Amino acid sequence: PCSSPHEHLFGLAGGASYGFGLSLGLLQMFQWCCCNDSTGNAVTDIGADQIEPMSFKVSSYNKPRTVTFDDLSEAANVHEVTMGCPLSWRAAAVTQKPKRVSVCSALSEQQAENLQKETVQLFHNVRGYLGSHDVLNAIVTPDMMGPLMLPDADWRGVTRATWKRIVDINALGGPRLQVVWWGTLLEDRQLPQYPCDWSRILDAEALLLAWLENMDDHGKVDGRAVCLTFFSHRWERPSTDVSLAHPDSVCNKKALALAQYGSRGTCPIFEPHHKFDYYFWVDYAGIHQYDPWQKVLGICKLPVFVSSCDGLAIFNSATADYEPRAWTRVERMLAYTFTASPVFVYLDEGYPWKPLDVNAIIAQDPSSFKRDESGALQIVIRSPLGPNSQLTCAEDLKLIQELAAIALSVQPLNWRRFSADDQKIDFDDTAILLDTMHYTLDDEEFQRQQSAMSALWSAAFALGNNRAEVADPTAVATRNSADHKQKEGHRFGCMSMPFFLQLHRRLQAHAARDQ
Repeated sequence: PCSSPHEHLFGLAGGASYGFGLSLGLLQMFQWCCCNDSTGNAVTDIGADQIEPMSFKVSSYNKPRTVTFDDLSEAANVHEVTMGCPLSWRAAAVTQKPKRVSVCSALSEQQAENLQKETVQLFHNVRGYLGSHDVLNAIVTPDMMGPLMLPDADWRGVTRATWKRIVDINALGGPRLQVVWWGTLLEDRQLPQYPCDWSRILDAEALLLAWLENMDDHGKVDGRAVCLTFFSHRWERPSTDVSLAHPDSVCNKKALALAQYGSRGTCPIFEPHHKFDYYFWVDYAGIHQYDPWQKVLGICKLPVFVSSCDGLAIFNSATADYEPRAWTRVERMLAYTFTASPVFVYLDEGYPWKPLDVNAIIAQDPSSFKRDESGALQIVIRSPLGPNSQLTCAEDLKLIQELAAIALSVQPLNWRRFSADDQKIDFDDTAILLDTMHYTLDDEEFQRQQSAMSALWSAAFALGNNRAEVADPTAVATRNSADHKQKEGHRFGCMSMPFFLQLHRRLQAHAARDQ
């Protein structure tokens, strides 16, 4: 029972009942009421300056435009394609059912000692893999990207290379790479948790293998190329009790934003010729939340998990400060070192229903966000071990220290850092470009779809009034009364999306007949 703007979005593209009765102002009020939940959890500052290897003991919102039947068709088609969002051929990649889904007890002293040894070995494997000849010779350069921007680009080679990398990563030991499909988020409207929601999570290796079997001659499935994205965010409801901790807000704003991002499939670099089928690595679904042994080993593999992803998406929450979190800082270090994309995707609560205000973002946190020479938005890399870095569990400090050391010492695979005059990361100075163009493109698309659906509503009432005028002129006066309009508006607003599709087809038939 949560009426956030994203719930309103899902009425448009998610198969839910919805109406147009809520104004934008009311939607903003609902968003504030539902999403400003207090975490109430204290965080500690990390007072360490040295990082060393660990010793493990542009909107069109206000522009008038004419809505055509083509617009209505596209809005209807979006719903028909996404409604239900079954896994289809992806079902073959569902993760194996875990042996247990309950919270595991604390490790014994002997188990902790064994985990320490396995952790050291896994970190050693990770470092060795990232420094291997095959990996260092697979850096994605601008020359390699150029041919992929062409309308008839062949994505098969990229997909095979991604699958091979995931196979190698899984062979290092520890947990396997697991991802969540945007369609699952669109259907469930919440982030799945591993192990409880294992049937909603995909094994990345099996997924890419199934993709290779189903792709066309251009490496696409259903007209889209595959894209793996690492999701970096700060948990909204942290807790030392793992059964109570949750990464999302009460209204699931992150899950809904990722679902919207995935459903649109936008990447400005490859517009307008290519759309993408997005799969997200999310800590809540990619790392065992109830088994401390598996959780630690999953954290050890973060560098290689990042290296398997095409890019990183950050969620700059208004209710959980994203930047100071030690974990998000080290994730950005890893992404700047190992992902293929030279930019990070920017998301927040306003996506895609509200135009992005870059000035407001910078004004809110000028030490973390700034503009480059061209005016584009950047985020500054700051030390995960600095004095203002925040961490809930002090026990995580050793792991963060080792992850940061890997990012600083291993040769970068990210072209932006690799080609820089100075490859070194200078905390509080090195900045990463944020992709906000997709935000603007998707917002404009959303506003266009909203206009189309509003026009459909208006056309429906016009059609009803015209019929009534012929049959009974008195009924028109009744229908136009204020009380009747209020009742009818509520009833119409509660109609399900299939009704709109049927109505849309009827309107099309009437238009064709009139022509």
